[in-house]
Amino acid sequence: MTQLEASQFPTYVTCNDLTRMCRMADSAKRVQKHRDKMKAAGLKPVTIWVPDVNAPGYAQEVADAIAIINASVDEKVILEELSNIEIEGWK
Repeated sequence: MTQLEASQFPTYVTCNDLTRMCRMADSAKRVQKHRDKMKAAGLKPVTIWVPDVNAPGYAQEVADAIAIINASVDEKVILEELSNIEIEGWK
């Protein structure tokens, strides 16, 4: 079994059109430059999965959750407590 070197693989997406290939390579360079800049600023990329609001049943789930909250005897107390939370640096 041979060990593969990373340099053996192109760093751009290939296609049949040479002009398009160059554009893709340029855009990949811009993306990498942006990522390097963000990393230098102390940031890192994160993938966040969120509910699909267009999924079947989503609207009903939200309506059900709201109904449960509104039916809670503690709803006003909890809302008042959440409204009074102060987070340093947030206005």
